[in-house]
Amino acid sequence: MSSKINDKLAIEKCLNFKGGSIDEDIELLFYALNESYAGSIGFDTSDFDGLLNQVSLLQEEEDKEVLYGLLKEVFSKVKDNHLKIWRSHAERSIGSVAPKSYEVGRNTADEEEVVVRTIEEENYTLIGLSHFPMPNSDLWKTFLKDIELSLKNSNFTIIDFRGNGGGNDYFGYKMAELFYGQEFCHPINSQLVLNTALVKLIQSNTFYNRNEEYFDKFRTEFSAFKTGSDRELRYSSGTDITVLDGKSYNKPIYVLIDRDCKSSGESTALCFEDHPQVQYVGQASNGCIEFGNVGIIVLPYTKLCIQLSTHKNIFRDNRNFEKIGIQPHIKCESGQDALEFAIQDYRSKKAL
Repeated sequence: MSSKINDKLAIEKCLNFKGGSIDEDIELLFYALNESYAGSIGFDTSDFDGLLNQVSLLQEEEDKEVLYGLLKEVFSKVKDNHLKIWRSHAERSIGSVAPKSYEVGRNTADEEEVVVRTIEEENYTLIGLSHFPMPNSDLWKTFLKDIELSLKNSNFTIIDFRGNGGGNDYFGYKMAELFYGQEFCHPINSQLVLNTALVKLIQSNTFYNRNEEYFDKFRTEFSAFKTGSDRELRYSSGTDITVLDGKSYNKPIYVLIDRDCKSSGESTALCFEDHPQVQYVGQASNGCIEFGNVGIIVLPYTKLCIQLSTHKNIFRDNRNFEKIGIQPHIKCESGQDALEFAIQDYRSKKAL
């Protein structure tokens, strides 16, 4: 029975489906929350039951736009910044995301996504990451090599995550290893992963008409999913803090953040937390990382598009992070440029 319901949530079927009702959409959403949302294993039972109850109360709603507004309000109260809703799949698509605020300046890579430069005036390495493309993107081809070459003689480094709304952080972690000169311990040391067939399906939905390789990967995993597999998987890497050796980069590292830095932007920024040379500059990040690795569903009748996290991240010190974010060492007021603040901080300390 569940396999038939799962099939109904394949995005290509939902987008082309004719008919249905709001009542049926709410039933499917209720099912998806239970079977593919990490809140089902990551929230306290009372909090998750409260979410389900709020959703079930909307079955009698008759207007699509009103339903959208009510679900958006319900989701906004949940302690998961990845839980989102859009009026349609097209509205969620890249290019239709909420405009960035640029409170403390534009990202150096705002137009290019990935940038590595050596700035001759101060002889520093500037790395700009306005988004994380998938690992199979050509933008990563020389990324690590370019950083290695630039770091050899640089006086300091600025890594710009302003406005970075996420993506796949594989190369972000690889970049961090270059600064540690070794593998490092991330402050997120444990992960709870919801392991169901529907999780694989909604993850494939995310890549529909965007990345054929990853769409096929997750759809194959969905088809091959074995009934009876453990519903909950836990991964842990211990509670150690990274201890540096002589191979590490031993010059100032300025990491630029703002309220639009979220998800994989934050997870990569946090890679540098153990490095004694790091200074976070700007404004507090979004606080969108305790839940992640999202998938999406499109409700067949209303065509509302809903984003669901499939795993929960746990910090080694059990800190509360969601909707709080990374707090900067050097805080900028709105309208000030975090890049200029970082350069000025280096100049001031050099002059001492």
